[in-house]
This record gives sequence, C-alpha cells and structure tokens, in this order.
Amino acid sequence: MRFKIIIFLIGLLNLANAQTMQCAPDYISLLLESAAPHYRIAVPLPQSQSVSNIIKLHKQAPTLSLDAVYTAYTAYIHARALGYDRQQLLTVVDYLKASGEPRLWVFDLKHNKLLYKTLVSHGKRSGDQYARHFSNIIDSKTSSIGVMLTGKPYIGQYGYSLELYGLEEGFNDKVYERRIVMHPADYVSHGVAKKFQRVGQSFGCLAVSQDISEKLINRIKDGTIIVNYFPDPQWLKKSMFLN
Repeated sequence: MRFKIIIFLIGLLNLANAQTMQCAPDYISLLLESAAPHYRIAVPLPQSQSVSNIIKLHKQAPTLSLDAVYTAYTAYIHARALGYDRQQLLTVVDYLKASGEPRLWVFDLKHNKLLYKTLVSHGKRSGDQYARHFSNIIDSKTSSIGVMLTGKPYIGQYGYSLELYGLEEGFNDKVYERRIVMHPADYVSHGVAKKFQRVGQSFGCLAVSQDISEKLINRIKDGTIIVNYFPDPQWLKKSMFLN
C-alpha cells in the first residue's frame, strides 16, 4: 500500500513540475495544556490537501527522498492532531543519506518555506558513513529514529544546546534519559565532510555545525516536531504517528 502511495505521489510531483516549467511527561503535558485551541486538530487534513503539501515540501527539498517527505509529513499531521505542534515547524533528518551530505531540513509549514538544510551527525555505533543501526538503549551510543519534540535550550558541555524528548515508546522514549540533545560540534562541517566523505560521530546526539547551531536551535526550540527518518519496518508498522 505504501509503495502504491509513493508511486502515486511521484506521478503528481512530475505533473506539478511540468506545470511549473510551463520528552519528559511533565514537559509534554505542559505543552498540551498550554496549546492554543487551533493547534488541536480533530482529524488529519483532507487527503488532497496533504498530497498538495507533500509535493510543495519535496519541491523545496528535492534531495530529500519522497518517501521521507511523505512519512515525515504524515507523522507531523498526527502529532499536530494530538496537540504537540506549537509553531507549524517540521524538522526532518533523513538517515538514508550519508553523513557527508546535508540531511537535516527545517520547514516552515505555515509560510511554505524551507528554512534550513544542513549537515547533522549520527551516533558512532549507528554506522560509519551511513547510519544503519538505531537504538533506544541507554549508553548504546546510537541514534534513535521516530518522532521527537524539542524542548528548552541550555548551556551544557558542548555549549548552547537543545533538549529533545522522544514521543515513541520503544523507539526513542528514552532520548531525554540518554541525554540525546542537539548541540554544536567542530567535527560537523563542510570541511570535515569534504576531507573524510562524512562528518564526525556523536554518542547519539544531533550534532550540527557550530556556524549554524545557535540560529537553528533558537528557531526550532520550545515544542516543535523533529522526525528522524529511516525505513525501519518495525517503526513504519508500529508508530502511533504513522498508523
């Protein structure tokens, strides 16, 4: 079924292009309680509207796989329906891509704009150039997949960093306990990527370039959605945000 949907979307995308050429529980509870009524959507957007938005996102980020766009947007709609979204921002990390390529995108869904496209690390035990192993286990030094919520920024071991809260039991709900955060790192840069064909590895954190970290963190802090994408069959089958 998913394959048929992706083929359908690719067809719509080609048509559109042709026309153009012509988390901690207390914190999560606080977010839900303080969310304005218009953030609490009773049902997902109509299918036609969703398809249109997916196509728009992919046109802004053509190097982001269409499957990743579809999956991340579907997860976002479910998260928004549950009241998690605060600012109509969606961050997507595509772990299918090599770490030497930009693979983190931030979309402003309210204004239909791509805000950031940048490098991001993965955990040292998730793989070398490519992340292929993921875990929710403490001290595993791996990345986690699934839907996360951003928290508050703070000054930590690596400087100005951002708390993250996993929303998916069994996949990333121990992110906060593992101290998986977003932080700056000198081993994440285009210079490093060019020299080694990959960036350095974290202990599971979303490490980003020092040149962009503060602006990025300030833009996505305080209750926005991050989707760490990888086509893991168990996640695709069991995620409450995809089914």
